[in-house]
Amino acid sequence: MRHIAAFLDRDGVINRRKIGGYITTPDEFILLPEAPEGIALLNSIGVLVIVVTNQRGIERGVMTEEDLKQVHRFMIAELKKQGARIDDILFCPHSTGYYRKPSPGMILAAAERHQIELPSSFTIGDTDTDILAGKAAGTRTILITPERKTDIEADFYAESLYEAAELIRRKITPHR
Repeated sequence: MRHIAAFLDRDGVINRRKIGGYITTPDEFILLPEAPEGIALLNSIGVLVIVVTNQRGIERGVMTEEDLKQVHRFMIAELKKQGARIDDILFCPHSTGYYRKPSPGMILAAAERHQIELPSSFTIGDTDTDILAGKAAGTRTILITPERKTDIEADFYAESLYEAAELIRRKITPHR
């Protein structure tokens, strides 16, 4: 059986971005409003939730892979407290390469690992690199942006992860 997934960028979609830097410790990680509810909604309709995040701060020596894993363990625990589940996390610690967005490598690797039907799935991000990666992988794309005016051509637009999850719910369960 093939699955439907939502491939989520992390910074700017699940949590607040750290302006001019990297989130290197759990105390810097702040969930965005409605992000847990959006993830929980995706969970409730059977959509796999997979985080795909560029984290070149590792390559730059700003943080270690263990620092990143600690942040991710914290994120998972905080989301779990609010009834939300992440099914997998993929990250790219490099500045270039097949796995670094806008290349589709992380999405394609997750699709193979979890038997995901890419044309029925969605990539949700807040930057052009997220949208380009989703398009290159063959998913539908949702740009998280407070304004509808943008040069980035996504398939859909939403103001929050929850709004994106509602859009996905309507697309995959249109008669409910």
